[in-house]
Amino acid sequence: MHVDRDGMWQVLDSERTRLADLLTSLSTREWAQPSLCTGWTVRDVAAHLTLAPQLSVPRAFVELVRARGSFDRMVDGTARRHASRPAEALVEELRGIVGSRRLAPGQKLADALMDVLVHGQDIAVALGRRHPMPLEAARASAAHLWRIGFPFHARKKLRGFRLSATDVDWAGGAGAEIRGPIEAILPLLAGRMATLPPAHRRRRRATDRPASHRQHGLRPRTRRSAMTWSIHHTEPGTGTRLDTFDAVHTVKVGAEHTDGAYELFEVEALRAPAVPPYRTPWAKSYYILDGRLTVHIDAATYDLGPGSTVTIPPGTAHTFAVTTPSARFLAFTTTGRAGRLFADIVASVPRDLPMPEAMPALLAVAQRNEVTFA
Repeated sequence: MHVDRDGMWQVLDSERTRLADLLTSLSTREWAQPSLCTGWTVRDVAAHLTLAPQLSVPRAFVELVRARGSFDRMVDGTARRHASRPAEALVEELRGIVGSRRLAPGQKLADALMDVLVHGQDIAVALGRRHPMPLEAARASAAHLWRIGFPFHARKKLRGFRLSATDVDWAGGAGAEIRGPIEAILPLLAGRMATLPPAHRRRRRATDRPASHRQHGLRPRTRRSAMTWSIHHTEPGTGTRLDTFDAVHTVKVGAEHTDGAYELFEVEALRAPAVPPYRTPWAKSYYILDGRLTVHIDAATYDLGPGSTVTIPPGTAHTFAVTTPSARFLAFTTTGRAGRLFADIVASVPRDLPMPEAMPALLAVAQRNEVTFA
């Protein structure tokens, strides 16, 4: 069945209404949970979905200049800033654009429909909620994503796989087959690798299936990969030292020993001004060994001494400052991405550069590793 333009608008209105209903049912804690959209919380995603009909050409130009010409930075920045509004206001804005026939500058109706379908799953799957997609609209969005390149490049990123929907007539690609309902296939085409079966994901165990994978029911048709966990021991004072300007991170447990599940660093830092607040796609926890830290997380401030701990969820703005001459603490980070970030800084930024001269290179490293500044 073909979904014509009028039908697409009707589905878009319906999905915005359904998503507003879902958001209304969420707790304060759920609004702050990480979504499937890397680096964004549920609140960030909701804020993004309200913006397209409100974005005029002049405002879009200003936002693009503010983002130094980067489309991705513009989308990220506008969503994060708009997410500062109360949850109730964001829900009302989403309900308020039902019936609107305005699109963002340069946006096509097929883009807007795909956007609301994928982001609806970003929220629902991350929270363990069922949020079924309208099948024909989802099939049309899958065809649209497979056809276009920017910004997702689905055919390139999923080369070597054949994706087949089990509930609608859609398939694409060639290679190892992945079968599942269209509500699992569509987010995968939009880069949500959490819905990719673990046998097809680098550095993941075939038995380590996330809740989103189980919920969607994707079925891999390839041989399972081997586990890469290993026994690992380090002596005091040993480990790879990574100097990242604001601290020295000594790798005590690397991602190569935990199948990419987590890393553990011993961090040594001197008293200095805090770096600007930033967000990472991974979670982290600090355990203070010596000295004191002031840790800023969103609007909260924590004064931490020996024996204190704090946990920072993914996508949360944070920074720290050492308030004693020096401090030493353990940093526990999920996934293997923090170690890659630190190694990238060491490899890309000469340590003897003054900070003002090092900033362009540091910003480039941050962008490569999906670290954003608040």
